[in-house]
Amino acid sequence: MSYHGTERWKLVVDGTVCDGHGICVLHCPDLVTLDEWGYAGVEKDLIGTAAQLRRARRAVAACPERALALRPVQMLRDAELVRAEPRESAPLK
Repeated sequence: MSYHGTERWKLVVDGTVCDGHGICVLHCPDLVTLDEWGYAGVEKDLIGTAAQLRRARRAVAACPERALALRPVQMLRDAELVRAEPRESAPLK
């Protein structure tokens, strides 16, 4: 799991699994918030720094219900974005 390169990470929470322990926010308060009942929510879409990634990994590992997960998000460089030309479809017979 490398932070550098073209792969970025997103912290996600499964609200149906979260039991409101609140341990996650102790490990990663800049990304995780708790609602008025103590259930976790994720503030930001993408993790911006290596330090945030470390804290997010700790929060995922500390969750007793396994409600948090890190998901890789593939980021494309501008040079890799190629506008595809539409193809002509073959006539139907």
